[in-house]
Amino acid sequence: PDVQELLTDQHFLRLAHQRTFAAILHVFERNDAVDPLLLFDELRQRGQLDNEGQGELTSGYITEIFESTPTAANADYYAKIVLEKWSARQVITAATDMLRKGYDGGTPSAEMLEDAEAKVVSIIRAAQRSDRSLTMRDACLQWVQSLRHGRTRVFGSGISDLDFAIGGAGVGE
Repeated sequence: PDVQELLTDQHFLRLAHQRTFAAILHVFERNDAVDPLLLFDELRQRGQLDNEGQGELTSGYITEIFESTPTAANADYYAKIVLEKWSARQVITAATDMLRKGYDGGTPSAEMLEDAEAKVVSIIRAAQRSDRSLTMRDACLQWVQSLRHGRTRVFGSGISDLDFAIGGAGVGE
C-alpha cells in the first residue's frame, strides 16, 4: 500500500518494469499474495509475458526480480528511489527541450521563458503530489477504497517520529 501511494507504472523507465508494476498492483488489489506464479499468470492474461529469447519480460526476468529483491520491508525506500529517478528524468527532458528551442532560434525568448517556467512548475507539483501528505478528504477516500478491497489501511500523520511511534492512525483510533 505504501508503494502504491507513491508510484504509478509511468514512474518506471523501462516498459518491462512498467508492465510488471501494473500487473503487481492488479494482483495486489485482488487481495492475492504477490508471488511469481500469480504475476506470471497476470502478465500472460494481459498478453504481456514474452517468450524466452524474444523480449525482456519473460518468466526468467520475473524470477530474477523476485530472487534479487532482498526484502519487501524496504519497498518504501526503493519506491522513493524510483520516484527520484523519474523526477530527474523529467528535469532532463524539460531542459533538453528548452535547449533545443533555444538553439532552433524560432521561438521568442519570452515564450521560451514561459514554457520553461510551466514545465518546472509542473515537475515541482508532480513531486509534491507524490509527497506522502494527504488532505483529510483524500485520506477518507483512500480509507473507503481500502474497505471496498477488504484491506485495513493506516494513515500517517505527516509527523514521521509520531507515525513511527504509534504506527500511524486508522479510523476510530
